[in-house]
Amino acid sequence: MSYPICSKSFKTWLSKSHIYEIIYKSIGSPRPFDVSLRDGIQSIPIHLHQNYTTNEKMKIYNDIINQYNPESIEIGSLVSPKVLPVLGDSIELYNRCTSLDYKLDHYLLVPSITKMSTVIDLCCKNISLITSVSEAFQLRNTKKDLVQTKKDISEIISKAINCKIKLYISCIDHCPIVGKIPHDIICNEIMYYYKNFNLDNLCLSDTCGTLTNESFISIIDKCKSLGLSYNSLSLHLHTDPKSETSIINTKQIIYSALDRKISRFDVSYLETGGCSVTMGSKTKPNLSYNLYYMSLVNYIIDKSNNKN
Repeated sequence: MSYPICSKSFKTWLSKSHIYEIIYKSIGSPRPFDVSLRDGIQSIPIHLHQNYTTNEKMKIYNDIINQYNPESIEIGSLVSPKVLPVLGDSIELYNRCTSLDYKLDHYLLVPSITKMSTVIDLCCKNISLITSVSEAFQLRNTKKDLVQTKKDISEIISKAINCKIKLYISCIDHCPIVGKIPHDIICNEIMYYYKNFNLDNLCLSDTCGTLTNESFISIIDKCKSLGLSYNSLSLHLHTDPKSETSIINTKQIIYSALDRKISRFDVSYLETGGCSVTMGSKTKPNLSYNLYYMSLVNYIIDKSNNKN
């Protein structure tokens, strides 16, 4: 069959069946969270940075909004330009994007408490923060351990009045530095943030693109038994588009998430993504819109067939 590739074609497909519409609403009416202009951009090879001017990024932004109509979009990061030069225009880009009359939430990633004055000056109402379940990863990525990271997050939240806050929790199941992380450690870290901070969105990030469906189910169901609400979660997946095994596994994770009414998924317009600061050239692309819609459509069809 021919799958939807954007929000318009998905709406057209959905309208073909009243049962499809009912199932879609029953799982929370999923809409993607676009990370193209932050996680997608940050892994662009240095020799291609010159192609991603602010004007070019604005073209990408307009394409994303007009074609895909995401629920939210992340516009850059306040990380030091010395670390990620391609994100050096994030403030200008954020201002230009938010000056347009598009009705969606614009997020800006805030890497540390020292950047909160900029957030306040920009009147930014939606921010993303970063942490990890791996001490080694956090130290290499931010030069802060997890204890200091938690202090920073607490202080940021105290200053981010009336802000929606998304927290990326990296290295779910696997760290690029130390390898596989025990599930008990992962669950304890997730539950710490869930219980101690008022966050709009806990985003579980498969940093290495190696999370299996079995491990995903084990982790989130363990957290559920500890009191976690599934609807507080979103997923940030990395998939190797050249690997059928990777694609199938990603679909399975999306299915398992939708079964639990987890309806927020990070998606990128660009065929790139990943933490280049820590992983270098070993990054895998973000979940694509094509794979996202294919998985969502197949899930709805399967549920529809089970009803009949």
